[in-house]
Amino acid sequence: MRRSYGRLRASVVGLLALLIVAGTMGATNQRERVVRANRVVLFDGNNRERGILEMGTAGPRLALYDEEGKLRVELVGANTAPRIRLRHANGADAVQVLAGEDSVELRMTPTEGGPVLAATVSNDGSGLRLQGTETAPELTLDNRRPTRGLMVRDRVARSSSTVFAGGIALTHDDGQQAMMLLREGGNVMLGVGDPELGMVILRGTKNRPGLAVIDARGHTRGELVLIDGRPYLSLFDEAGRTQFAVPEP
Repeated sequence: MRRSYGRLRASVVGLLALLIVAGTMGATNQRERVVRANRVVLFDGNNRERGILEMGTAGPRLALYDEEGKLRVELVGANTAPRIRLRHANGADAVQVLAGEDSVELRMTPTEGGPVLAATVSNDGSGLRLQGTETAPELTLDNRRPTRGLMVRDRVARSSSTVFAGGIALTHDDGQQAMMLLREGGNVMLGVGDPELGMVILRGTKNRPGLAVIDARGHTRGELVLIDGRPYLSLFDEAGRTQFAVPEP
């Protein structure tokens, strides 16, 4: 009787061990199960399409929709420029994250127009841009040389002002420089005009303050200076030779 009971107990223990092993193997197989599909659609309780995971033409794409069927979230895993977009209910982009080959850009836009905040990190050093409506100024913080600084662009007047280390520059939209204020050491210079066309420069130096006319090649063609409290007027040719001077040297 005792032997029969022992054999029965051993059989039960063995069966339990087999069940445990089989259950473990089944769980492992479940974890390793793979679902393959080109398109997966998510529906809510009202049978409305709320999400799509698919393999699009630009790469894998995840799209999420609201109750009205409007696209609100989109993620595209493109090879060259993956992006994330969050949209307002009216379909306009609210937040965009774009990852290019050598740059990453973040753009944020409110619902009803207003300013657009765009931050760019790239190899060329471009920085932060705050863009308003069509009539509002645009503010750009640029880290690229030689444009490194803070620029305010008036799109109505079609001109811009740039504040950089040691100076301020006013520029027209066509690239022509209108005015430049520079500070180098203890000297201050105010230039009016365009370096490509010619400039009038007011120098605020300690020993030789004065006014100079510079041609498009950067040569000084005329100069009115104060030396020891006395005014001197000089005109020069392209080679820098004095053509006229009062008083004469």
